[in-house]
Amino acid sequence: MGIGVRFSDAIAQIHLDQGHRYFSRTSHPRMINYREKSKLWKPTSKHKKLRKDVSDNNTYKQHIYDNKRLCGSFEYIGEFSVK
Repeated sequence: MGIGVRFSDAIAQIHLDQGHRYFSRTSHPRMINYREKSKLWKPTSKHKKLRKDVSDNNTYKQHIYDNKRLCGSFEYIGEFSVK
């Protein structure tokens, strides 16, 4: 993994430092893998799950998949979080 994950972590940390929560959704398999292994991120309740809060219409799959890939949903908790 290169600069993308570092940039994403840095932006998320800025939000956390300002007292905000930071959520991110990605369909990139390597980004999902990185975040699943990272102590900085935790999966949300929507991680790799079909979204029941989205209406069943023509755009339904766009909320679950990007280019037919499953999406991962995460919250950034940072290095020193007590969560």
